[in-house]
Amino acid sequence: AACPPSLKVCAQYLARAQELQARDPAVAYYCKSYAAEVGLNSLKPGDDEGTKWLTGLMDDLEKEKAAVAGLSPEDGRDQVNNYAMLLFAKGDEKERQSLGDKVTIQLFFAAVTLMEVTKQFGPLDPAVADKQKYAKWKIAAIKKCLDQGVPYVSDAAADAGGFDPTSGPESGGGAPLSPEPPPPLP
Repeated sequence: AACPPSLKVCAQYLARAQELQARDPAVAYYCKSYAAEVGLNSLKPGDDEGTKWLTGLMDDLEKEKAAVAGLSPEDGRDQVNNYAMLLFAKGDEKERQSLGDKVTIQLFFAAVTLMEVTKQFGPLDPAVADKQKYAKWKIAAIKKCLDQGVPYVSDAAADAGGFDPTSGPESGGGAPLSPEPPPPLP
C-alpha cells in the first residue's frame, strides 16, 4: 500500500525498493527497512493511519527477512553502497558528456537515495557524503537548465574544472543556481 500523506518522507525509499525488488531483493529490503526507520522517526503521536501503515510495512519486512539472511550489517551496507556507486557512476558518465536530461537526474536521484539508505548502518563515509553532495548539486543544475529550456553543459566539458564539495553551486561551472535544495522528481 502507498504510504499515507503524513509519512510521505518514506516514499522515495519505497519507490527504490519497488524498482529493485526483482533485481536485488536484499537492496530492496534495506530500502524498505530504512523507510520504516524514517517513518518511525517521523510518526506523530495519534497518527493512527501512519501507525497502521508502518505496522504493515514492518510485517512485510519480517516476511522478507530471508532476502538478507546471512548478510552482516557490513555486508548489507556494502551491497547497498555498491549499487549506489553503480548508479552514481552511470549518472556521472552521462553528466560529463553533457547529457543533462531526466534520465541523468533519475540516476543521480536514485544514487542519492541509496546513499541515504546506508545511513541505517551508521554515518556516511566522507567520500560517499561528498559524492552525495555532488549528485544533489548536479540534479539541481540539470533541473534548472531543463526548466529554463537551455542546454546543459557539464563543468568537465566547459572548463575541466571539477567539483569542490566545500563550495556552493555558484562557484562552479554550468548554470548558476539558487541556494534552494534540489527539487523532488515527478
